[in-house]
Amino acid sequence: MKIRKSFLCLILVALMLGGCEKEEVQENGYQIYYTDEEGKELQSQTYIPEKEDTDDLLDQMMKKWTENAEDSQMISAKPEEVELLSYEIQKRKLVVDFDSAYRELSNIEEMMLRTSLSKTMLQIPEIKSVQITIEGEKLTDRTGKVIPGMTDKSFVDVDDVGVDGFETIEYPFYFADDSGNLEEEKRIIHYSSSSEKLQTVLKQLIEGTKNQDLNSVIAPDTKVLSSKIENGLCTVNFSKEFNYSVDGVLPDISIYAIVNTLCGLNGVTSVKINIEGDTDSYYLDTIDLSAPFEKREDLIKTTEEDGEDRVGVDYLMRKVTQEETEEDTGDE
Repeated sequence: MKIRKSFLCLILVALMLGGCEKEEVQENGYQIYYTDEEGKELQSQTYIPEKEDTDDLLDQMMKKWTENAEDSQMISAKPEEVELLSYEIQKRKLVVDFDSAYRELSNIEEMMLRTSLSKTMLQIPEIKSVQITIEGEKLTDRTGKVIPGMTDKSFVDVDDVGVDGFETIEYPFYFADDSGNLEEEKRIIHYSSSSEKLQTVLKQLIEGTKNQDLNSVIAPDTKVLSSKIENGLCTVNFSKEFNYSVDGVLPDISIYAIVNTLCGLNGVTSVKINIEGDTDSYYLDTIDLSAPFEKREDLIKTTEEDGEDRVGVDYLMRKVTQEETEEDTGDE
């Protein structure tokens, strides 16, 4: 009998605490997370719901999340072309289903959507995790592994992070110019772990340059079958499409555009490239891929004060021709 009374007391205390917490949340409101106009940073706006019943609250907050904020500088992280098909709470997990257009989102757009949705809905007391599905199928990463439901522990709040839980940096990529030089093209990338950073860099390398004066260096249908970094060595296993030539770019320039780009990752000093798991293949029957490559600074375009480019294939050919001419002149 004493045990029963103690148990009832615990229930009453829990209900009282729960009631106080609910009143506090209702008084302070909820944060609806949006993106800025450029879609690169999360911003939030306070929302006071009309009803606190879980189902009603979910409907209200989902409606707010899918619409642009009253502040015109905040927009919904869900692009208009992505349709929200359904959402429901299943054993304290919110399952949100989108149409197949979700798969067409860029890396940044997808992370923004997933992060803003989760941070918004996890404020609802009955929701402990958020799972995204695409037409009924669970969201997966590039390797086919299911991405688990997001929880409040999935995010960290750190200074200088553009998206809560995701690092935002400016990263140097290398592409080829028409003269056989490598030129740097800096881009803003977002990632949440070192492995995702590597995957993000590889994905953008394959997508190619955004500079109309430069040339992409990897065949666009190429897929990354696997990638890892161990003891300073970055190993990338590409699909067979990697061995297709790229118009206007010499094989060695393509290879070193990849190598120089990946050597920008923390701790990477060399890069090993495999094709379909073959560790001893040749790239375009020209470049031996059996050994790792190290970064080559001499291929990166730099301009001297006299305006002459001092790197790249064209410069090296001119230099050899000049030396041969000087030798011939000296012999005479």
